Amino acid sequence: MNKILSFFKKDIFIFILVVVAVGFYFRKKTKSLSKQNYALYREYFVLQDEQKILNEYKKMEWKSNGLVLDDIVFEDKKSSSHFYEIVNLPTLIFYFNKYACPPCVNKYIEILNSLGKEGKMNIIGIYNSESIIDYEILLRDNKFNFKLYYCNDNLMSTLDTDSDSPYFIIVDTGYKVHDARIGIPNDSIANPYFEMLQRKWFNESASY
Repeated sequence: MNKILSFFKKDIFIFILVVVAVGFYFRKKTKSLSKQNYALYREYFVLQDEQKILNEYKKMEWKSNGLVLDDIVFEDKKSSSHFYEIVNLPTLIFYFNKYACPPCVNKYIEILNSLGKEGKMNIIGIYNSESIIDYEILLRDNKFNFKLYYCNDNLMSTLDTDSDSPYFIIVDTGYKVHDARIGIPNDSIANPYFEMLQRKWFNESASY
């Protein structure tokens, strides 16, 4: 009788261990799935926010196209120039300020250096700053294959963003804005935007 009870006790003990192990496994699995679900929800809402920002950018870009720019005065290390003196051909303008994210600006400088070096575009960089010291530091720390100016005035208030993103505009010989675009972090030289500008404004058959 004692042997039978001892046998049953062992079976019950093993059964309890199995139940505990299975419960522990499913609890761990459930926690893992919960973490995965949380990560997916978080990614979803991040994407939703990014899409919302992009939609706002598109509205701002659309409002800017067709505007005629004022004759702002720009500076470089040697002299000052009027905007209307600088732009005598359709020109791609890259505008940014000291609050723009450095990796974004550095990437765009690299892209525009490549396009400028190949002579594919007329490019001007405009750095919004109240201090020529910031401008000189920028020139010292970076190589530019295009002309870079600085100014105190905001070029286009319609393209102001909370994140101070850099932006691009094409300005024609009548100083009218075309193809405005606010910069985004994942741009590259293969971006369709830059390819479109080359075809539309900077090839021999371009009409403007």
